[in-house]
Formats: sequence, structure tokens, C-alpha cells
Amino acid sequence: MDFLRELYQYNTIEIKTKYEKVKRLIEHNGEKGTENERILSYFLRGFLPKNYTIGRGFLIDKNGNQSNQCDLVIYDNQYNPNIMTFESNCYFPIESVYCVIEVKTTLRLQDIKKSFEDLQKIRKLHFVEEMLAFPKNDDIMWSKTEYPHYILFAYDTDYKTSEALLKSFENLKDGTFFDMAFILNVGLIRKITSENKTAINLKIPPVLTPDDRTKLPYLDPSTTIEGISYPVFSNRLGKFSVDYIRNFLIFLYLLNDYVTNKKIGTNYLFHYFPIEDPTINDEIIVGIDEKQ
Repeated sequence: MDFLRELYQYNTIEIKTKYEKVKRLIEHNGEKGTENERILSYFLRGFLPKNYTIGRGFLIDKNGNQSNQCDLVIYDNQYNPNIMTFESNCYFPIESVYCVIEVKTTLRLQDIKKSFEDLQKIRKLHFVEEMLAFPKNDDIMWSKTEYPHYILFAYDTDYKTSEALLKSFENLKDGTFFDMAFILNVGLIRKITSENKTAINLKIPPVLTPDDRTKLPYLDPSTTIEGISYPVFSNRLGKFSVDYIRNFLIFLYLLNDYVTNKKIGTNYLFHYFPIEDPTINDEIIVGIDEKQ
């Protein structure tokens, strides 16, 4: 992790610096959101393997139903054609999508509720399931295709404590939850399911200096450690500095895991085109009258 931390430290600091520049200099909230989407999209285009493409637009199903507009859509552009592409938005068959990422500048309660509503609308789209075979450990395994992953990404939040933040997510009544809710300046929120219970868990990577490793991982509020400024967050044990660089590495690891382990089919396209028999016709159509 230390090697990766050093490798990605400058990239993460650059992302955070760009976000703070947008936050400070752009007044219009819509423009802020657009710029912050571009910051994340630009980085992920270089990070993800080349067969994963990032777009913006709407998810559709075979019946013509649409999702709300999605900020970042990670989809398969290698084996499946683009059905409809316009200059600013695309329409993606839901079966071709690996992951949807909603990007927020400063996460507030209304953002959580809106993103949750967007997720519910995606889950109401009709998904054409396929059974796919793939090799594993000298054997053939079968996997069923599933709905795209859904991630809520934010650079910061108005919430001051982890308890208040988690309460907002716990109040979501439906059983469906985000695969991940990530806040750069705070931590990672995931749904943890065990045999006995299901809970919403907030993982916050605090800053640890070599002398702190034997102590509780909570520090007094600090603006700069080893030349790097860290955000401060609170919970019932007090205030501490958040290691947003390690935080971002955790986000990238999980995102890569979600995307690369998800299987995308190809036979679903048959359901999108109004053709009674999708097989290739063996008849030869002659364009010139042979009698002539």
C-alpha cells in the first residue's frame, strides 16, 4: 500500500486541488457539477482497462423505458454496438453497462435521496438475463448477468459527524442500497451483510504517522502532516484527520473489482431490434436480372 500510496499521491492531490479550485471559483452549481464530473471522468479513463469506456446519458431497456440522466456510465464498447449516440448524451442498453457513478460536489441529504431515487428507477428497468460460461481453475463456470453496479461519489459533505452521515443512509427504507457511497474527504460507505444482520458501515481511513500506529487511530485536528493538508472529520470519539489519499486508493480498488468481475452478455441485443427471426438468411439476393 505504501508503494501505491506514493505512486498515486500526486494524482490524488491533483484531483483534490482541481475540485477545490472549481468549488472556490465557479459560482453556478450546475457548472460546478459538470466540471467535477469531468475531473473524475478524465482520471478514470486513464485508470480503467481500455475495453471499458466512460460515457454520459441514459440507461434504456428493451421496452423503451429510460433511467434518469446518469453522470458517468462505464459500459462495454468492445463487443456491443452503440444503439443511439448524440453529441452530449448516449442511450445505453442496461445490459451493456458495468457501472453507473453519480458525482456530487458536496453531499447533502437531498443528494442522497435523489441518488437513491435514480437507483430505484434503474432497478425498475427490464434486464435481459443471460447465463455465461467462463474458464476458472481448469474448469468451466457459469454466471448469470446482473444489473449494473451503482456508486455515489462525492468530493466532500456538509455532514459534520459520521453518526449524522450514517443516519441519512440508514433512513433509506427500501432494501436496495448503493454498491458504494464514497466521499473523498470522509470515507467509504457500504452495506455490510452477515448471517445475523445487515448494517450500513462507514470506513474512514485516518492519517497514521509511524508514532501513531500503536495508539488509537484518531488524531487531534491537524491541517498539515508531512507537508500534506488533510481534511478533518468527527465521530463520537473526537476529531481526526482523514487520509484521503489512501481513501481514494480504496475506492479505485473496489471500482476496478466491480467492473472487471462483472460479466456482460451479447445476446440481449436480439430483444432490442424488431426482427422476428434474428438468424442470418441463407438466401442470395441477386441485384441484376439474370435473363438480361
